[in-house]
Amino acid sequence: MDRKKRIRLAFEMHGRIREALAQMRTTKVEVYFLLREFKRAKLFRCLDVPIAPSHSKQICAGRRFPTWEDYLADLGKCGISFSYFAELERLERRFGEAFVRLCAVGVPVRLRRILLRAGRRAVEEVKDILRSRDTDADKIEQIYRVAEAWESAWEMSYPRWDTPRARALRYYRRTKRLQEMFSKLVDETAKLPDEYRRGRAYAWMVHAWKEFFAAHLDVGRRLARLELSPLLNGHHADLLARMYETWDRHGRKPPSVAQRMDELSKRRDDEQAA
Repeated sequence: MDRKKRIRLAFEMHGRIREALAQMRTTKVEVYFLLREFKRAKLFRCLDVPIAPSHSKQICAGRRFPTWEDYLADLGKCGISFSYFAELERLERRFGEAFVRLCAVGVPVRLRRILLRAGRRAVEEVKDILRSRDTDADKIEQIYRVAEAWESAWEMSYPRWDTPRARALRYYRRTKRLQEMFSKLVDETAKLPDEYRRGRAYAWMVHAWKEFFAAHLDVGRRLARLELSPLLNGHHADLLARMYETWDRHGRKPPSVAQRMDELSKRRDDEQAA
């Protein structure tokens, strides 16, 4: 399809979307399907829409075409928001088009929020319900039961967010993600030629890893002092303290030439005064 035809098609679909939003009898779910096809065809790039406020603070250079966020921000004045479209898009990926069409009947907002977090077993149960020949009202009621059962089981099996165990688990997950991120960066860096691995960007990566590792050494040293576990005692506290001091001593940047010249001049002045 040539550019002129794409531009004409873009304006035609854009007009249909705005008209559908303006008509009270058309639901937002039907508009979602129009937007979905519009997004997949990338026809929004043929329009001239203002840049989204959230992007204007981050983008300095000019753009060749608008982004999907820009287009939805412009449509937000007509009654559909970026968050609503993103929510339906995630629901469609998890449960299929049939569930999104069921939303037009009247799926409660709370039910949609629960299903976005539901586990794999609950997702399969919902898909089975959607494939059944029951009425839409019965399907919504059955899906609600599945969602509430999953939410209750999840709340019983998982600790409260404000408990020490929950905070420790969040700390563990966060550190594990950082470890995986650094591991992937190292694997990708190892594939590059030597001349590309000596730039400032990779030096920053090493510096970030040093700070990350040093922080965990410090946390372990302070925990060992408390002797909260037989695995951590005074001996481990001393060992970790020595590791932390060694790391801190060798992890410092070498003094610059100016600092060395200042030190030499001060030493010379002291010798002459003596």
